[in-house]
Amino acid sequence: MALKSWRMSSSLQMENKPRRFERKFRVEHLSPEAVSQAVKMLPWGFRPLFPDRRINNIYFDTPAMDFYHQNGAGDIHRKKYRLRWYGEDHWPQAGAYFEVKERNHELGDKSSYLLQAAAPGNFKGLLEQLRAIPEIPGFLQPILANTYIRSYFGTPSGAFRITIDRDQRFEGIFHQHLGKPLAGFTFPTPDPACIVELK
Repeated sequence: MALKSWRMSSSLQMENKPRRFERKFRVEHLSPEAVSQAVKMLPWGFRPLFPDRRINNIYFDTPAMDFYHQNGAGDIHRKKYRLRWYGEDHWPQAGAYFEVKERNHELGDKSSYLLQAAAPGNFKGLLEQLRAIPEIPGFLQPILANTYIRSYFGTPSGAFRITIDRDQRFEGIFHQHLGKPLAGFTFPTPDPACIVELK
């Protein structure tokens, strides 16, 4: 697909998520099964919403890692840029989203750009396509890839959701792979903790 037509279709298919309250917790020394059971025992009736699925991300940042440092410092106004796709493929295929998340205190906004064409097999081609979207700053570069399995729970009213992420693995990617062909990631760095998020 030509770059011009990809840009037009991406812009037309931008999706804005409503602002919502988000609170995230890191849980160590408990198994994912124990964490899930604790969520089900809460008095508000949390139950699974749909089957677990694997989530994959490539995070983007400035050369000085500005967004990473904003997050680490706990800035009340901060942004996050990532390419996200679902399933077992270790490289984004058609149906991947580029997402821009903004955080203001405990409230979060998210804009998503659906990629209509399959991503190329190298970061150089991937960057060329992403930079065709006007809303994405051209100075961003891929920094980190991660993958995890997510479980989804919700209350009967639909007012609250809890997600549990497990089997987290990471790989720093910019210096090793930029501009090189890459079929997938090895994700050599595991993290045994669970990430619980209330939304």
